[in-house]
Amino acid sequence: MLRVIAAHPSRELRELAAELAALPVPETIEEEHASWNRICAALDAAPDATWEEVDADGVPCVWTSAGPSDACTILYCHGGAFAIGSPWHNRDMMSRIARAAGGRVLGVDYRLAPEHPFPAALDDTVAACRWLLESGVDPATVVLAGDSCGANLVLGAALRARDTGLPLPAAIAAISPWVDLTQAGWSYETNAARDPFVTKDSMDYLAASYLAGASAEDPAASQLFADLAGLPPVLVQVGAGEALLAESVSLVERLGRAGGFATLEIWPHGVHVWPMWAARVPEAQAAIERLAAFAVSAVAGAATASRVP
Repeated sequence: MLRVIAAHPSRELRELAAELAALPVPETIEEEHASWNRICAALDAAPDATWEEVDADGVPCVWTSAGPSDACTILYCHGGAFAIGSPWHNRDMMSRIARAAGGRVLGVDYRLAPEHPFPAALDDTVAACRWLLESGVDPATVVLAGDSCGANLVLGAALRARDTGLPLPAAIAAISPWVDLTQAGWSYETNAARDPFVTKDSMDYLAASYLAGASAEDPAASQLFADLAGLPPVLVQVGAGEALLAESVSLVERLGRAGGFATLEIWPHGVHVWPMWAARVPEAQAAIERLAAFAVSAVAGAATASRVP
């Protein structure tokens, strides 16, 4: 299912896009760290959210809650090209997702490349999923979500669960997913002048750092090369001007051909992972609310299905 979110860009989104376009493109991991830290310094956490650090069977994680209900549990993997970031960088977005979904969010602080190359981050994500289930959380109430490489990790974790007999979540939500580490998508060229974040050269460099000699076509590293049959419903949100647009379209097409149900939302003016800026951009909050509604609906549908004899 394709949904184009038609709307004129807000003044706040236009200003954000201009600010991001003016930033220098990082050329090394160290420059990526410095750039990301400057960006995230302006993203304050929601004041009414609660935070709790937990050890998920050796994987550090952060619980985020912004309300009294835990009927919906969202396991969230942050972006950062497998090399930068942490749940603390996404704490405002995670708290807003928790509030909108009326549930709680578990942010996974997975190991980062190049010190911990593929498949370390995926192994940590799977371990956190297993810990969540072993702690007594009903898989029918769980939604996996992530942005950019974090979307790659939750899709990879769901495929690992399918192949190893772990219970699958109720749904998966992917924001600006990076699921083709070959960088073969047509939008790297067509959106080169529109995407202030992502370039083919930078993603080639970051992919090589993460893969450390592994094949970019390994299905566990690039889900576009995986057998996608048997996954729960998937929501993909992407900006029309993103370099990653092509692989988002391909992901949804391949999920459909594999017999799954997938929804693609194309936001005409969304920048890469624009929901991070919900504190200042109305389109970001709107995307979070749509993601939360998808998660709540999926959990309700899973609960209904479990009661059918």
